Amino acid sequence: MPAPSPPPPPVHVHCQTLPPCKDLAAGKEQVEKALDAAVAARAGLPAALIRCEAQVPRTHSALAWLQAQRAGTSGAAAPSRPAPTLYFSPRLSPGPDSAGAAAAACEEGAGAVAGVGAAALWRGAPGEALDAARLHGMQRFTSAAAPRVRALGGSRFDAQRGLSPEWAAFGTFTFLIPSVEAAVTLAQELLDEESAEGEAAPCTPSLLDPGTALENYIAGGQQGLDDLLEALEGTPALGAPATGGDCGTRDPDCGAAALSKVVLARRSELRLSGGADPLALLASLQARNPRAYALFLELEGGEAFLSCTPERLYSRSGRSVASEAVAGTRARGGGSVENDFWLALDLLQSKKEHAEFTIVRDWVYEALRGICATVRVDVRKTVLKQESLQHLYGQLSGTLLPAATDADLLAALHPTPAVCGRPREASRDMLSSLEPFDRGFYSGPFGWLGGQGAEFAVAIRSALFVPEVQAPEFPGVQALGPTAMRVALYAGVGIVPGSKASLEWAELDLKVAALDRLLTPVPALQQARKRGSQWGAPNLNAAYARILVEELCRLGCSTFCIAPGSRSSPLTLAAAQHPRVQLVSGMDERSLAFWALGHGRSGAAPAVILTTSGTAVANLLPAAVEGWQSGTPLIILTADRPAEVRGSGANQTIHQPGIFSSYVCWQADLAPPSSAMPPQHLLGSLDRAVAAAGAGPVHLNVQLREPLGPVPEPWESTAWLEGLGDWATSSRPWSVQLEAAACASRLPHSLLAALSTATRGLLVAGELRAPEDRAAALAVSRALRWPLLADVLSGLRVGATGVPEGLIACGDNILAAQDPGMCTALRPDVVLQLGGRLTSKRISAFLAASSARGSSAGNDSAAWWVVDASPHSFDEHGCLAGRVRLPLGALERLLREAGVLVEGAAAAPFTSPYLELWRTMDREVGFLVRQRLNSAPYGEAHIAACLASSLPRGHALYIGNSMPIRDMDMFADGLALSGCTQGQVPSLGCPVGANRGASGIDGVLSSAAGFASGLGMPTTLVVGDLSFLHDTNGLMLLRSGKETWDRA
Repeated sequence: MPAPSPPPPPVHVHCQTLPPCKDLAAGKEQVEKALDAAVAARAGLPAALIRCEAQVPRTHSALAWLQAQRAGTSGAAAPSRPAPTLYFSPRLSPGPDSAGAAAAACEEGAGAVAGVGAAALWRGAPGEALDAARLHGMQRFTSAAAPRVRALGGSRFDAQRGLSPEWAAFGTFTFLIPSVEAAVTLAQELLDEESAEGEAAPCTPSLLDPGTALENYIAGGQQGLDDLLEALEGTPALGAPATGGDCGTRDPDCGAAALSKVVLARRSELRLSGGADPLALLASLQARNPRAYALFLELEGGEAFLSCTPERLYSRSGRSVASEAVAGTRARGGGSVENDFWLALDLLQSKKEHAEFTIVRDWVYEALRGICATVRVDVRKTVLKQESLQHLYGQLSGTLLPAATDADLLAALHPTPAVCGRPREASRDMLSSLEPFDRGFYSGPFGWLGGQGAEFAVAIRSALFVPEVQAPEFPGVQALGPTAMRVALYAGVGIVPGSKASLEWAELDLKVAALDRLLTPVPALQQARKRGSQWGAPNLNAAYARILVEELCRLGCSTFCIAPGSRSSPLTLAAAQHPRVQLVSGMDERSLAFWALGHGRSGAAPAVILTTSGTAVANLLPAAVEGWQSGTPLIILTADRPAEVRGSGANQTIHQPGIFSSYVCWQADLAPPSSAMPPQHLLGSLDRAVAAAGAGPVHLNVQLREPLGPVPEPWESTAWLEGLGDWATSSRPWSVQLEAAACASRLPHSLLAALSTATRGLLVAGELRAPEDRAAALAVSRALRWPLLADVLSGLRVGATGVPEGLIACGDNILAAQDPGMCTALRPDVVLQLGGRLTSKRISAFLAASSARGSSAGNDSAAWWVVDASPHSFDEHGCLAGRVRLPLGALERLLREAGVLVEGAAAAPFTSPYLELWRTMDREVGFLVRQRLNSAPYGEAHIAACLASSLPRGHALYIGNSMPIRDMDMFADGLALSGCTQGQVPSLGCPVGANRGASGIDGVLSSAAGFASGLGMPTTLVVGDLSFLHDTNGLMLLRSGKETWDRA
């Protein structure tokens, strides 16, 4: 026998983490320079993988970055993609903290990742399995010292089955390490606790009563259902933690009856003329269902596979592994908490669904026992809730045997009975003979492998896109690109004894409904144009409302906050029926408006608050005032009766135009839909409204006549829609609204002179809402080397992994002594304030006293300049030397062009007599403050200090007004923050929000809920008791479970 070939040599993996950059362009430039230098330094190595990474502000998602790359690297007429593209977004954890939470969290930095190109690529030939040798070849390029170097990709459901032509380009598997990557890094606390399995709860009459259980569910959410399940079953979980044997010796199908379950899949094919954008489809799916995995792989020829799946195959961190069982399906309650409860209860009580679920859970348990030293069931049975579906769910975890690898995990767990059946081999053989199509990557493992962990999802709820190039009309003319797209949709159902064909078929329809609905932008309008009103919108109001909602979605405003009412019914129905709209419903208009305000404050696209007519509109005024004062985007959409009945005493009719007075940036009173008023005018108004909303609230008052419901009524659809042209068949907005350039060509000479000649310059950071503003503020701070007084709303004092060198954390407490001599010693000669208003009255008063101009001030008054993009003056004391309305990124650029900020200045010693004076005071006062806080460890001040220093990376903070924000501003001690640890990406601080426009105590809980939703991040709310009680209606907005809360 020939000697076995020696293993391939190890690959040298080098990962270099660079300082944070102000924006994507600066990050790209820095990475390219570092990469060139690293490649030159390691030119002699036989095999090396070099990764250079820089943190940039999170202004866009990784998916949005990937969409921009695809648009930039391939025009519409390009015949093929120059490089593969890939996207992997993990699922938000559905289960409680458990022994498997450490494995589920995976390694630090395992957030969403998008990649373009392939630094390394592996593609399986026909019949080639994803075995240990192939996985080892990939893991040669990963390293525990560089955990963010990952091989990403997917594999076929059945590698042994022949490849059909539509799947041939994917091979039996495709994995790659991207050449260029955009990743979202989230540090998570890993839980080390072990939780022993307890006995089942006794069957108590109160829990067995469905009425009482419904009350518990409404009050306690999912826990109420879990308690009911324990009472209904009255049985303990799967045995005590199990001890496994040798790796791979246990057969989970041992003793199983012949075909106790088989999972049949369905393939539905669509053909879209003019092509389609699969990434846009995935973005819409992820926006509607952020809890699910989002998977995407596009090849060089344009073939693309995507999946939006709830199911994890396994997740590994070190030797800890977690897996799960997902089976059984019911729809969600459609916005009704009670309907949602009854559907979940029906799912829990179904014998058929229980049998299907336990087959999967028990099989996974036995499969893990073959490769794990210990196995435990962390969650025996509960309900996993997705956007439109809910499933039975169980969570299992274990500790791998020393010899077990990811290849053993994949071989043991794929395919599970959730996508194949039981026994596995018999089910797979039956599927090969029964299913008349190639599953390809559908229901296969898709995920990543790294140096410290791995995570794989089961790629169900998926679609395959195959571009088609039709022959040109004239001979000899080359086709420029794909002229159509063939789309295959995949879904499956588990067949067990007791299954009914009609119900299983309906479940398949339910599973592909979200994909199917998203593939045609405005079907009702197209039908109306082609077939007449009886097949399209039932009446003119409905068509008008659908156009309005569609255009707002195209402009990025797809989050609608809807309050009940009759007059707004056409708009509500249009939003509810639109596949890309995210609905947030609530009874209290005031609370909903604050939710929408918090959503806009997060940096997300403006949310739309929709109400009926009358006093419902007046309830929006507090949020409009706060939005105007703080410059927060908000779109107010109010339904109204026709203008001719205003002032006539008609029911529920007030004068709505102008109701918000000067607290909106733009407003329009739209006439009722009529055949004489074509829809182009509506579209133009919407485009102008969204463009103006960047500076604050806008108001669109929509007059509507009867009928308000979907009542059929003749209308001239063809003539009315004629002016839309190709808008109805495209995905572009009606028009592009470009404002004047945000950046000035030069800065005032007096500002440049003050900055250049300052010897006692003081930098002050106010509210910095956008991450790019925080990055620019840090860059200016590093270059000027001035003392930095940072407001808590700047985000620079909370959640950062590194402390800016000039940061003065105890500025407010230093000035609390009100010592005239000390204030004189600390008086600056120039103040540069970046961002809006300040929280601290003491700092504001100190700056005003230092910059006061008059006979008593003499000639030593400081020049106080404020730079911020908002239209407000921020000159409360009348002491400003100048106010520049400019984004901070533009300020940094102009300062560098003027020579005030010099490249390489940051390398100079970060010191000056004036800075050292502030530093000395900061150390002394900081020591006294911490000493005092430790003597009262449970006071409000101590809680604020602890929270500021312990908020995890990847979390956000929202602060209530009155004492909470003053405590956070006084005691968020930046000096207590730890510096960057080795291998950890430096952080720019966390998003911090507060309603500081009008500084009221109302709407804080609702605003924080919207803030969390807009960011998609776990959020901590610090709020006073009275403020909390004032907004308890905001608790209803948390029932959907979209917001993630750490503490309140």
